Amino acid sequence: MKKLFFIFMGTVLTLIIGTLILYPINRWYWDYKGYEGGYDDEMRMLNILLYYEWPTLIVIGVVVSNLLFKKYLTNRSKRTR
Repeated sequence: MKKLFFIFMGTVLTLIIGTLILYPINRWYWDYKGYEGGYDDEMRMLNILLYYEWPTLIVIGVVVSNLLFKKYLTNRSKRTR
C-alpha cells in the first residue's frame, strides 16, 4: 500500500511540475502556429495536453517514482559471508 501511495504522489507531483515547466513551450507553440483563440484553437491545444503531454508525464512519473521507491524505501537485508 505504501508503494502505491508513493507512486501515486510521485506521479501527481511529476504531472504538476511537468505541466508548469512545459507551459512556456506550449505558449511558444501557440504563437508559432498563429493560433488566435476560439473554440477550435483551444481544442487543438487541449488535445495536445490530453493525448501527448500528460500521458508522457504520467509514464515518466510512474517510472521515476518506482525507481526511487526501490532504491530508497525498500528494506534490504544485509548478508554477511
